[in-house]
Amino acid sequence: MKKTLVLIACAVAFSALCLGGCGYKEGTVSPDPKAYLWFTGETEGVQAYIDGQGPVELGPHYYTDSMGNKRAKSSEVHYEIDPGKHTIRLVRDGQTILERVLLLGNHTTREIEVP
Repeated sequence: MKKTLVLIACAVAFSALCLGGCGYKEGTVSPDPKAYLWFTGETEGVQAYIDGQGPVELGPHYYTDSMGNKRAKSSEVHYEIDPGKHTIRLVRDGQTILERVLLLGNHTTREIEVP
């Protein structure tokens, strides 16, 4: 009798565990909207103003090794920004060297060549 009750209890518990995991899940998962700016060219000493905010100091795309040689950095630097319309202004030594209006889509990267 005890064995039968234990067997029934185990069967009920097993059924509950098996059927409980079969729920239907509905919906979609979408990543947050974001876009990226990638500044290339002569970025040393350049400040970026994005939509009048800033400045963001753009560093060089190289480093100087112990022997004084210029070496390219191994990775690119991307600046995260919201998708949409943005005004980008680049300034070097107090003078505007580039001003551009960009329309950035979701999950896109826009390269900006710095003169």
